[in-house]
Amino acid sequence: NDTEIAAEGTADEIAAAYTKLFNEIIEEEESQEAAVPTGKRWGDKTIRYEKPRTAQTGGEFGKVTVTVAAHVLADLDAPVFGFSVRDAAGVGILGTNTRIKQQRLVAVKSGEQVELTWEFDNLLADGLYTLSLTAHHADGVQVYDWWDDAASFRIKKEEQTAFPVTPNIKVNVVTSEARVAG
Repeated sequence: NDTEIAAEGTADEIAAAYTKLFNEIIEEEESQEAAVPTGKRWGDKTIRYEKPRTAQTGGEFGKVTVTVAAHVLADLDAPVFGFSVRDAAGVGILGTNTRIKQQRLVAVKSGEQVELTWEFDNLLADGLYTLSLTAHHADGVQVYDWWDDAASFRIKKEEQTAFPVTPNIKVNVVTSEARVAG
């Protein structure tokens, strides 16, 4: 029996490791953010992401926007573009892709540039987050560019909780006799 345990981790970590078996490591990228360790990038290089940009608008509970360009280096059918956000402990908080959001591209041609803008409600808690990017075929097997820890960003919130999300929660307190401060 030639079986062995090659890796241990979460289901997401093991699935990514398994997919890497069938794809070439592109390169390791040094993060521009001092607080983020080296990011890893892999795939067949037929799509190449530029460094993503993040922005926060509308105050603490406004929006977070991720903007990135992807350069297409070969004619491809059915590419899927996605992103995910992890907290400082590496726990996946949120993510999606163009297939899930029903923004399917039938085909792209070599030389094209795809501009992607993702926007989501800022439900994130105060802290440091990393952003990962994916570009793959609709079959999920052929990876074009998978970039773990492509960027990092910090969320600042006055409300400090021990939870991974901090939505704008309203509270109304009514008592028969006591006074509530604040």
